[in-house]
Amino acid sequence: MPRKKPTRPVGLTYVYAAGFEWIWKEYPRKTHKWEAYCQWHVAEFDRDNDGNNQLREIIIERVQHDAQWLAANGRYIPQLERFISARLWEDEWTRASDEHTESRPVPPPVDTRPIWQQEGYASEDAYRQQSERAAAVEFDKLREILPGALH
Repeated sequence: MPRKKPTRPVGLTYVYAAGFEWIWKEYPRKTHKWEAYCQWHVAEFDRDNDGNNQLREIIIERVQHDAQWLAANGRYIPQLERFISARLWEDEWTRASDEHTESRPVPPPVDTRPIWQQEGYASEDAYRQQSERAAAVEFDKLREILPGALH
């Protein structure tokens, strides 16, 4: 039985799973984050570290070498939501010519640690708690700016 999408969060911010943040950080098209997270969750990448690592490696490879993704300033890069739901990593793709990729800047080495370790937290729980506190502060600020609009 397929997994259900997670429940949409209430409020302005949401602390996403570290494995998803790792993928989101590498994906070049930063739109529809919640929908992408739902597809990532349904595809059970949160339960499969090896699958999540492979997905990330495929994304990095395509960002650097996929002719279609490099063309037109990234115009043809699908949204991450669609990339996951349609399993586009399984599609065949054309590698860009060497002269095209040489002009592209080489990205810095990628930190493969979970986001909470990259940010210097001792545990994922500590990272979540701090993120929730920061979200609560931001929510309180908005509540002051927009009295009566937020419940």
